[in-house]
Amino acid sequence: VHIHSYSAQTDKNRYLLQSVSMVQKTMLVIGPSTLTEVSRASAVIEEHAVLLDALLRRDPVAAELAMVAHIDASHRARLQQLALRMENLSDLKGTTHRD
Repeated sequence: VHIHSYSAQTDKNRYLLQSVSMVQKTMLVIGPSTLTEVSRASAVIEEHAVLLDALLRRDPVAAELAMVAHIDASHRARLQQLALRMENLSDLKGTTHRD
C-alpha cells in the first residue's frame, strides 16, 4: 500500500490521495492483505512494474491499461479471499455456503 500512498503524494492528486486513504481504511475492515499469498505477491510486483514502466515512458494509455488491470486483478484476488473465508466459516459452523 505504501507505493500507492507515495504515488498519490508525488502526483499531488487530491482524488488519488482520497482514494488511497479509502482503500487503506477498507483494508483494515475487510481483513488481511491478499499479498500474504505468494502467487498474488509475485503478480503485484509485475503489475506495479508494468505500471511504473508506462509512467516512466509517459504513456498515459499504457498507464491506464496497467492500472485497470491491476485494480481488476486485486479485486478478483480479494473476492477469492473473501469466498474462501466464507467457506471456512461455513465449515466451522457445520453448514455449507450457497450462492
